[in-house]
Amino acid sequence: MKKTLIIVLLSITIGVSSQETANPDKAIGFSCYFAGTPTKIVDELSSLLKEKKIKDLKSKLFDKRIEYQTLSALIINELLINNKIELTLKEKELLSKIKSLEDKISICSGCTILKTVQVKSLFDNSIIKNQLNFSFWFNNLHKTL
Repeated sequence: MKKTLIIVLLSITIGVSSQETANPDKAIGFSCYFAGTPTKIVDELSSLLKEKKIKDLKSKLFDKRIEYQTLSALIINELLINNKIELTLKEKELLSKIKSLEDKISICSGCTILKTVQVKSLFDNSIIKNQLNFSFWFNNLHKTL
């Protein structure tokens, strides 16, 4: 009985702690690790933006993967601020929902920062957004649009 209880408690503890662990394969980051390179997700959505595939970028709002929803929402939000994009009512509602999510995602910056943060903190916390170098990345990419 004691062994079963210990195994159950250990399984629960491992499950909870693994949810809080940052995942570098799913991280959003614009200059990560020693080389200062963007993550795969950033590369993929950067390509869509450079190629002006706005419809494809908007479709990422509806993606099942939270990291794609989040990054597309960050980009689309900036495009809205700069009057470079228009959204349907459904897209506006989804953008609003994503901006208030309490789900956690992984972010990285430089060779030392790899952590999890709440999605909504990327929209209401400039410190975290600055750690990501989002504005620098977006402004450099935005020049090409």
